[in-house]
Amino acid sequence: MVETKTGAYETVLEQKLENVIRLIAPDDREPLRALSRAAHQRTVFGGIAFSDAKFDKAFDKVLENPKHSVCLLALSHDKIVGALWASTGTFFIGEDELFTTVHMLAVDPETQKPFMRAKTFLRLVKAIRQWSKSRGAKHVLVHVTTGTDLKASDKMLRAAGGKCFGGAYVL
Repeated sequence: MVETKTGAYETVLEQKLENVIRLIAPDDREPLRALSRAAHQRTVFGGIAFSDAKFDKAFDKVLENPKHSVCLLALSHDKIVGALWASTGTFFIGEDELFTTVHMLAVDPETQKPFMRAKTFLRLVKAIRQWSKSRGAKHVLVHVTTGTDLKASDKMLRAAGGKCFGGAYVL
């Protein structure tokens, strides 16, 4: 991510061939809602009703508070093929050190073959690292709570330089 002379950040974070990683814009609401709904359905929580109201609140929060919230989009031929939602904040009992927490990282399995899905995933991870660094965050935390494709998620996150230091358990 590059800071401009005015202090604003470029909206296009990375561009290669027909693929672009960029920040969301107001016109992205409905295509992103469709991708988010489909990603939700593929998880173990797919039986929980998707909330349009909560989606709209999260979407608006990113637009209203871009310093601490972000949604990065991966596009191919002007179609959203992946998204990453995240926010920054401090450790719940700590001070002064910022973390980025990734709330959703989804790549559309319907529009891309496995190799391009992997590339999209890795480029979204690279972009969130850049965004986090620009915000002064020391760590990027990715919580894999889909309950599906855990080995594939682990493989991709390790390929992106991630190190597993915990786990999620359902009781």
